[in-house]
Amino acid sequence: MNEWQKNSTRVRGVLITSDSRLLLLKRIKHNRRKYWVFPGGGVEESDADPESALRREIFEEVGGHIEIHKLLFISKEWWSNGLPQYQLFFLCSLLWWDGIQRGPEFSVPGSGQYIPEKIPLTLPALRKVNLVPSEFANFLARYLEYLDLLPDFRMMKAHPLIKQIWGTKA
Repeated sequence: MNEWQKNSTRVRGVLITSDSRLLLLKRIKHNRRKYWVFPGGGVEESDADPESALRREIFEEVGGHIEIHKLLFISKEWWSNGLPQYQLFFLCSLLWWDGIQRGPEFSVPGSGQYIPEKIPLTLPALRKVNLVPSEFANFLARYLEYLDLLPDFRMMKAHPLIKQIWGTKA
């Protein structure tokens, strides 16, 4: 991946635990309604590809090791400088985790709390939490029963967006 690709790509894990629950991070920040996010973060210079970045981020955020099954969803947002930022949502099995948060973001003053929380992998449970981004939360709610049947977007190697994110390796 080149410098632009790394700086504009974030990875997120849809982490299914061994007891068939979804592991999320509950975010609590001062003067903001609590919300839940999928563990993950930015692709860094040392990451070989988005999958490597996701493995690193999951270890940093929840002390976990994962098996990546597929790329479920890609969202595109625009930064204030007019450049796109992509978020890649991967369906994963969480093989094990210790809950220890090792990432640098946990020591930044004012960044709030990141609380790992398992929720049932059901539509009522998803609707009870303020899951962000809402675009992916809606997608997940719609296709929750069919996650195994959805395609792996990494297999669409000829698609311009996949080529752009993975670079020449796709």
